[in-house]
Amino acid sequence: MNHSSEDLSVSKDMSNQDNLVVETVQEQGIRLMSGVATTAAANGTVSKTLTAEITPSTVSNKKVNWSVAWSSDAALKDKPISDYITVTPTADGALTATVTCKKSFRGSVAVVTVTSRDSGVKGICLVKFAGVPSSLTVNVSGIATQSRGSLTGVLALKMGQTYTQAISLSNAFNDVGSEYGTYSVTVTGVGSFKKGSFYANQSGTWWDNEETVTLESVKNDYIAVSISNGKLVINAKGRYESMAGAVNGSSGSGVVHDKYKEDVKDSSGNLPYYKIVVKDSVSGLSKTINVYIVASVTSVSLSSSEITF
Repeated sequence: MNHSSEDLSVSKDMSNQDNLVVETVQEQGIRLMSGVATTAAANGTVSKTLTAEITPSTVSNKKVNWSVAWSSDAALKDKPISDYITVTPTADGALTATVTCKKSFRGSVAVVTVTSRDSGVKGICLVKFAGVPSSLTVNVSGIATQSRGSLTGVLALKMGQTYTQAISLSNAFNDVGSEYGTYSVTVTGVGSFKKGSFYANQSGTWWDNEETVTLESVKNDYIAVSISNGKLVINAKGRYESMAGAVNGSSGSGVVHDKYKEDVKDSSGNLPYYKIVVKDSVSGLSKTINVYIVASVTSVSLSSSEITF
């Protein structure tokens, strides 16, 4: 392919990754680049803006024509490409156009061609469907929620129970690539509480040696999270409110050291809670879940093991 002193290149917007894959090709001095979809519409399509750059910039006629077609070996080459991909310039001859993906064309390659009206020099953008996810969801249906001070929608996990929750990735086309779905998870204790030495005798009760404890510093004693077979596993091991250390003295008189006293509200009015973050390692998508461990029934007893009439 020959080219004149007027070269054409296609630049891309890399602000977000989605379903139209970026590729860079160098051919006969013409820089050929593709773009990534960046804007999702309510009708389920995803669009990407492409911009052509004319070289040299001093030429008077910078107008171009835009077109899109299947590659010669595309599996969908017998299907109308307009059912899958469209290219719409912002105005007649404009250097900017919108590439819109209407539905998945996985396994096929499309070619966007930009042609200079002045010299016929072309720039080519290869477009593939990657199936990049746009959202990550953790299914927490069936788990009750409660408020922690001003913070609402906190999942109330029952002490002593293990929760296994499904994780899913999706995009506008319900077609996510198989390379996605490798998850990681972290848990952070947010907020703090007070503990101290609790004294009791015939004169009454009182606290001493009080100190503020961050929930982060003791979280491993009360909660554990992991990923197993692509699912989030949460072990609600216990409640920090049950914290109590050594006991000195007899019943009704003595001291309990390192005993939980009360929660501390933060500047936003929130009480302590745990923040769980699930992340897809390839796309970088994440989902944050706020949880709190509540007391639950651990045993049931009756006043008599047997009654007779």
